[in-house]
Amino acid sequence: RRVLRVGTRVANIGKADLVLGRPADDNPLWHFDQCHGHFHFQGYAAYDLYDVAADRTLPIGAKNGFAVVDLGVYDAHLAPDGCRGYGVANQGLSVGCQDTYSRNLQCQWIDITDIPDGLYDLVVLNNPAGNLEELDYTNNEARVRLRLQAGVLEILPAF
Repeated sequence: RRVLRVGTRVANIGKADLVLGRPADDNPLWHFDQCHGHFHFQGYAAYDLYDVAADRTLPIGAKNGFAVVDLGVYDAHLAPDGCRGYGVANQGLSVGCQDTYSRNLQCQWIDITDIPDGLYDLVVLNNPAGNLEELDYTNNEARVRLRLQAGVLEILPAF
């Protein structure tokens, strides 16, 4: 299999903490992730691969569940006293803090084995269904243009 390893960082630049709370087996918003060994909040973000030439999103079955935790300060002006300390047992994201999913994290990838040569946009969309209340929904998407050719993946300059 060929996989594209993906890293993401989400910051809370709003006026209030994002409080998701304690995960539970009987709550459909939570899923126990065997790969990471803890609960993930479903629908927090989605990874898609968009085929530029065909003008369509490919059905790649990308990850959309995440553990949402304070991993560090993103903006010291918004978080002058640091993060509150949300973790896997009580999930959330403090104002001014960030959650980072490294590309080296287990199961943090998209399978591109059967993807033909071409131009693609890797799209990461946070809060894709709009189920979490936000001040601004327009800054939830990030895109990176990629070229796949003869087994080589190239990241292209911003478009």
